[in-house]
Amino acid sequence: MFLPDVPVSIMFGGLIAASNLRASGGDRAAWRRRSLRQTALFGGLFHCPDSLFAFRWYPDWNLAYVIPWTQVGWGGALLLEGFLFLALLLGCHWATSGRMAWGRAFAPMVTGALAFGAVMAAVWGPYNHIGDHAAYHAGKAVPAATDPTFLMFTTLAGAYLIVPLLTLLVTNHLRAPVSGKVPPNRTIAG
Repeated sequence: MFLPDVPVSIMFGGLIAASNLRASGGDRAAWRRRSLRQTALFGGLFHCPDSLFAFRWYPDWNLAYVIPWTQVGWGGALLLEGFLFLALLLGCHWATSGRMAWGRAFAPMVTGALAFGAVMAAVWGPYNHIGDHAAYHAGKAVPAATDPTFLMFTTLAGAYLIVPLLTLLVTNHLRAPVSGKVPPNRTIAG
């Protein structure tokens, strides 16, 4: 669903930046450059295509039944995906601007998690039902948990997104030099 994807994008951008904090060895410019490059690649190759896949198979669900898919179309979907990509870069930019500190790097993740909770509270009903715009508003949309095709879709889409993200995070952790370790809540390199 697109609405919760926006705060998740901010969280993912911050998470990728935080995973590069140690690997940068205290070089702020290298941290920012590496983080933005990885965030853009992750967004372009995995995050935005994953959401476009949802638009293809469950368009009205992806719009939380707020407006019908027929009013948005593929042009609107691509515009929304661009907004999603910008939210991902915003999370990374926010984490890497200012001083190099763990607290600064985790701020977008905490903010994104709180915003995700608020958005999910607002769209919980639509999130748990599958159908088109008219069926949802007529009360005829089926519960998502009873649709095996939708459950398969969410499992595959989640794996398509999470496996590359975890691979990136683990790779960043393993590539980090031990000497570049940042103590918790401390700033490195001015």
